[in-house]
Parts: sequence; C-alpha cells; structure tokens
Amino acid sequence: MFVGIDFPEYQREPDIWSRQQKQRLIDSILRQFDISSVYFYVKDNGVLECIDGRQRLNAIMSFLNDNPSDERDNGFPLMIENEISSGLATEYDALCGRTFAQLEALASDETSDLHVIARDACATVRNYTITTVHLSNASDVQEFNLQFLRLNLGALINAGEKLHAMIGGMRDLIFENERVGKHPFFESVNIPTRRYAKELTAAQVLLQIFTYSKSKDFARARHVDLQLFVKQHEEVDPSSTDIVDIVAVLDALREGLGSSDDFLKNRAITVSLILLAWENFSDATMKDKFWDFVRTFMAKLNAQVAQMKAFKIDERYAYLADFQRHITQASVEKPAVRARHEVLTANLNNWVAKGALMTDSEYRARGTRTGT
Repeated sequence: MFVGIDFPEYQREPDIWSRQQKQRLIDSILRQFDISSVYFYVKDNGVLECIDGRQRLNAIMSFLNDNPSDERDNGFPLMIENEISSGLATEYDALCGRTFAQLEALASDETSDLHVIARDACATVRNYTITTVHLSNASDVQEFNLQFLRLNLGALINAGEKLHAMIGGMRDLIFENERVGKHPFFESVNIPTRRYAKELTAAQVLLQIFTYSKSKDFARARHVDLQLFVKQHEEVDPSSTDIVDIVAVLDALREGLGSSDDFLKNRAITVSLILLAWENFSDATMKDKFWDFVRTFMAKLNAQVAQMKAFKIDERYAYLADFQRHITQASVEKPAVRARHEVLTANLNNWVAKGALMTDSEYRARGTRTGT
C-alpha cells in the first residue's frame, strides 16, 4: 500500500517545464502516445520517492487543476498541435484553449455539440496509464542520485535531427534532394560534420530566401522557426521558380568554389554568402568577381579575428569586429542575419567598383548616408 510521493533534493524544481512543454505532454496523452516511464523508490514506510518523472507528474496535475504549487500554470488550457504536418488533425482540435474544468463542464452538457468529444477527452486523460518502475533494495541511498543521473544521460537530439523527423515536400528537399539539401556545394564546404549540420544549413538558406522574396527582409532561424517553415511548405513544388533559382545559385557557387573550401568553416557565414550570391548573381559583373571578393573578405576577417584574440584590432577595418560578433553571437537572429548581409553587400559593391574592401571610415560614412 503506497501512502504518498516524495521528491528528493537532487530532483529539479517542480516547475522547470514551460507551459508549451506541459501542453504537448497532454497532447501526447490525448493521442495515446507512450510517454516515458516514471521511476520510484519504494521506501520502507510505503512512500514512493520519485527518482525520475517529476516534470511529467507536475504537468498532468497542473492540467487537472490539482497542483497549487504550480502558481503559474495550475489549470492551464489544452493546446492540440503538432510540429511536423498540418495534416495530423485530431478529433480534439475543437477543444483547444479550454481548461480541464471547462472540458468537464462540456462533458456534462448534453446540449453542447462538443459534449461527446469533451467527455472522451476527459476520460482519455483520467484513464491514461503511465508505466511506473519501482526500485528497492539499494545498498546505499545515494545510489538513487546516481540512478537519476543515469536516467538522464540520453543525448539530446539536435536541431537537425528534429527537423529530419518532419514530413512533406520541403523536408524532402532539405534531406533527400540532391539538387538542394544534398547539393555538392554543401558537401564541399568545410562546416561541421555533426549529424545533419549541412542539411540544417540548407534549411536556413531556404527559409531566408523564401522570406526575403516576400518581405524584403530576413527571418529569425531558430529551430522552431525552421520547423514552422517546413510545416508550412509541405506541398512545395521542387520545379517551382524559387527552387530552380536557388539550385542555379548553388550550381554556380560550387563551380566557382573549386577545391578551396578551407575558409568556409562556419554555418552562419556560409548561409550569408549564399544569400549574397542569390541576390547578386543575376549581375554578371558581380558573379565574375564574387569568389575573389569572398576570399579577400574572409582573409581580412580572419586576420582581424586573430588580432582580436590578442586584444588588438586593425582600426582600418574595425567594423569587422561587429561582423564577427554577428557570426558568433545569436547568429540565427534576424538582426544578425541582416547585419551580416549589409556588410557583405556594401563590400561586394565596393569590390566591384574599386577592387578593394571598404575601410572602417568608408563603411561608417556609408551608414550615415544610408541611415543604416
């Protein structure tokens, strides 16, 4: 006979999860997905000590409006959604935005069109079976601290792996199509080779080009933004003008890159150079001088970075310190993408006109004139 649940000190605080994380757990329960087991140590007095699963229990109790310790989210509303496709609707979609108390009220109201669905939702949550594992006979109580750590050793899947789990046309362009995500250009550059890093680069490029084509501005490219983008473009046509234009740019970049790939080692700068090429390759003058410009710019940037590490920068090109910051800090945020593009565009134009990079005074004067 179990008489209660304790949470040991090594457990995380009870309210670490965001509301969205809690809502997705309830969504999973309504879809009858299997959620992770909850581990308990059975103490001699019949109390269950929770070794792993506190956040899941907290989320369920909060949804049931039975968790007064969750001051922020006790009684939070239902949210039915999915990350991978607009075609995975459920019968419970009509219940979005309602709390469990409101679902119970609807379940009792036989005049409501949502009566049956609300009744089924309440029953599904109440009757959902959580797998529990009961541990006992430890030689040392501190072994359960070790147990907690071991249960949480699983490697978190990265953004590329999460995106790979999506479905639809845009996902296939990114992960399966040799004309885009597996284009030889991405295979040639020297960006990190961790799982799906190059496909993630292709996804960022597609997001930015599609966004810029419509709004003349760039987008934030965090995982959640890429996920939404892929979901919104499930039906993308691989033969559409946008995709054909992107492939043409990648073809030209691969041809111009040759075997000299050592200077392209960073995803953010690779994305920015592709965006620069995409915007300018319709001009043959720009296209002809592009790689000479890129190699010169990257050499100057690398030299500036080396001097920055020695706490001494070349004041003639001080603006490159800001450019480097937009590579290393919050590189997928819209301001960083926009700032990199402005620096590269200004310098490419100067290179075509004068055969040289802009000095700091020239770049700053340009900003004053243009209001950037």
